[in-house]
Amino acid sequence: MSREGAERAARSSALRDFFAELREVARLQEGSAVSGREIAKRANLSPAHTHRVLSGEKVPSVEFAEALVRALGGSALHRSRVKALVEAAPRPEPGPVKPSDLPEETRSFAGRLNYLETISMSSRTSSRLLITGTGGIGKSWLVSRWSHHNARRFSSGQLYADLHGFDDAVRPTTPEEIIEEFLLALGVTKLPESHARRTALYRRLTNRKMLVVLDNAADAKQVRALLPGKAATLLVTSRNDLTDLQVHHGAHRIVLDPMTDAEALELMTVRLGQDRIEREPEAATAIIAACAGHPLALSIVASRLETYPDWSLASLASDLGREDRRLRVLDRLAIVLSWSDRFEPPMRRAICLLSTASVTELGVDAVAALLGLPARGVDDCLHEFEGAGLLQRTANSRYFMHPLVRLYWLHQAPEVLGADDAQSATRRLVDFLLHTAFDGERLLSPQRPAILLTGTTSEAEPAPLRTAADAMRWFDAENATLSAMQQAASEQGWDTAAWQLAWSMDDYLYRRGLAEPHRRAWRLGLEAAERLDDPRIIALAHLCLGRVTKEPLHLEQALRLIPDDDLASRAQAHRVMALILEHGPGTRRSLHHAVAALRLFRVLELPVWEAVQLNAIGEQVVALGHADTARVFCRKALRLHQRHEHLPGEAATEDGLGTVEWHAGAIDAAQRHYQRAIEIYLKIGNESSAADSLGRLGEMLMESGAAEADSMLRRALRLFREQRRMGEADRIRKLMRR
Repeated sequence: MSREGAERAARSSALRDFFAELREVARLQEGSAVSGREIAKRANLSPAHTHRVLSGEKVPSVEFAEALVRALGGSALHRSRVKALVEAAPRPEPGPVKPSDLPEETRSFAGRLNYLETISMSSRTSSRLLITGTGGIGKSWLVSRWSHHNARRFSSGQLYADLHGFDDAVRPTTPEEIIEEFLLALGVTKLPESHARRTALYRRLTNRKMLVVLDNAADAKQVRALLPGKAATLLVTSRNDLTDLQVHHGAHRIVLDPMTDAEALELMTVRLGQDRIEREPEAATAIIAACAGHPLALSIVASRLETYPDWSLASLASDLGREDRRLRVLDRLAIVLSWSDRFEPPMRRAICLLSTASVTELGVDAVAALLGLPARGVDDCLHEFEGAGLLQRTANSRYFMHPLVRLYWLHQAPEVLGADDAQSATRRLVDFLLHTAFDGERLLSPQRPAILLTGTTSEAEPAPLRTAADAMRWFDAENATLSAMQQAASEQGWDTAAWQLAWSMDDYLYRRGLAEPHRRAWRLGLEAAERLDDPRIIALAHLCLGRVTKEPLHLEQALRLIPDDDLASRAQAHRVMALILEHGPGTRRSLHHAVAALRLFRVLELPVWEAVQLNAIGEQVVALGHADTARVFCRKALRLHQRHEHLPGEAATEDGLGTVEWHAGAIDAAQRHYQRAIEIYLKIGNESSAADSLGRLGEMLMESGAAEADSMLRRALRLFREQRRMGEADRIRKLMRR
């Protein structure tokens, strides 16, 4: 080192040593060490810049240095001395400076490849990018990785600032502080007097190929004052949606979702090593499930396991598996989530009520019911929660609450809600779902004898459904919610709502081929009916559960319980019993029940149900070898369905005629009928029956050696797999291997 260089180093060292001595004096006077963060807080200065000055990385302005001296209790003599040291300290040589201020890159990054690619692609078309998501979801982590790996793209350098927008332990960093720090990093030795001039200089110096990262922004106002020159790329992270930044400054927003299970496993493996994960794979899976893809939660768990290498994954998985202990294990996450708790009492009540719902995603109408607000008035509330990163809006305008965010607010609920608030909110949600599902069922199956809704709250206002297509879309969106809230109704002892929900979901679950949810719904329905001890309801539940499970015992029980004068219910019981027995050894017994149902439907003057039975009898007659007679029954059924514009029945009868013509050896005619059935089934959303018809068509074509057989069987196999109908899927696979 040259003599001149040695002198500059010595002067820099003298300034660093001066502050070290002053901190030691303060420690002796106060009885404990004073952290850099505490010094910055006392001086009302940027924590990041304070750290760099105290460590000797940066030469401060005289004003900055004197403020630090005052924060440490220094005298006028100390201020005079620090002024001399600052003026003597070496300054950067004038000329273009290429800053490289990115924080150190984490070595434990994993997954998120799709988001890294999204940022890369978006940064080529937009110079303003906004990364949002709930606290701890990995925004800073992701941006740090991307910034380091793409630093070469920004030949004029990189600037970074933590705005501390959500850290209660540190006041938010002001734009004035950040601009001063940025100007120093950019090589400015003499700062302009006014903030306006400093801002203008900052924008002029950053109007080149630079990257500016603003981490943890609280609001758009904080960012707006720090917008760099147009040639620079700006990356902002925030829990809030910063709408103003998007609308007025063209920021492109990227919302982070939780990690996938595969990404979470990759992160755990990076942190703990492959061997430790492989020794306890089930415990690792349980930990990943408890953390629900939350990167901070996963990192907290991994840190604990790294600190205590003798701990088993199973012991920690056990703690995480208990809701009452999970947040205590994830203590740092609870602190991070608490930084979003800045709401007035009505809003705190609303977020706590949302946390009490045993689902993580709801539509706007469902939220309105839960909160007891009109749907028009709930939008502002949801927007504020979304802006705070507590809720995430999905592509179909539903709102998702991360399970760990829900758990945090659930723990706050006892301090915020009254004794009955949560139960009343759940009841409102159950009644809303029941009324809307009932209306949807009537649109899907208007010919089905309706039940009478009883015992619901008078304020339940269903979502507006006008067509069968509206109903299917609503059921698709709320399917998981309906299942969860039926379970909640059962647990609360709301038995009438529990069995009526099963009835109201029935046709939808059948159309979508959701066999296991269908069985579960009616098992809960039967349990509720038995607790109510009403023979008519018990009989109906047995009838429906028997149809779903194909167990004759339930139908026999239904027929014993249904009164002789309830012709409609007896007709349905005979109809379903015939369907269950149709493919077993009791074909003639099945035909007996089918004819009994047909007679009752005719007595009741129900032409659509009469058509349903005519088709069912036709399919059974052809199985006995009477194709011509079967064709007569099915064609009569088809005319009745078409006359009454009953598409589900028309599709079923086209399928029945396909089976009749197949048995008769008329392959071309059978194919036309099957294809028409499939077309109608898919049109009305009945994917379950569409899969059945595709399977029969594929099997017939395979037997006849037709080239299209493989395509039809593959379509059927895909639908059976999606519907979790593994028995049918196995049968199709065996056919394809022949």
